[in-house]
Amino acid sequence: MADQDLASRDSKLPRPIVNAMLICDEASLDAKSGKVTLKGIFEVIRAVGFPVRHEALVVYIKMTDAAGTYPFVFKVISLEDGRLVGTGQAKVRAKDRLAPVELIFTIGGLVFPNAGLYEFQVHADGLYLCGKTLSVLHSKPR
Repeated sequence: MADQDLASRDSKLPRPIVNAMLICDEASLDAKSGKVTLKGIFEVIRAVGFPVRHEALVVYIKMTDAAGTYPFVFKVISLEDGRLVGTGQAKVRAKDRLAPVELIFTIGGLVFPNAGLYEFQVHADGLYLCGKTLSVLHSKPR
């Protein structure tokens, strides 16, 4: 589904509210307790040269006020030139609007073409919900 603004969409699904969005090295779900553990939360990547490949990262998203089956689209966009540098999608079913929904997107081999600011975006049912920025900085060699 193409992204649309709220006024033009036909869906009757409630718009989810994002409570948290974090970029980290790892996320794990404890099957017994249902708790999610995040390791290595970060907002900056430093690189000596470009393009730079980040071998693995995780985007954790927690939301509420969702009920029904949603097509989620995840995008990584350069805020310097609007270029799409990564994307993914998933269908998620939420049963209870009051219960939290947690999404864990694992991204491997993401390539950042230049230093700059990038936005990790989450869209549900064609609507932009939230974004989290990541700074990719040029570092001098050691």
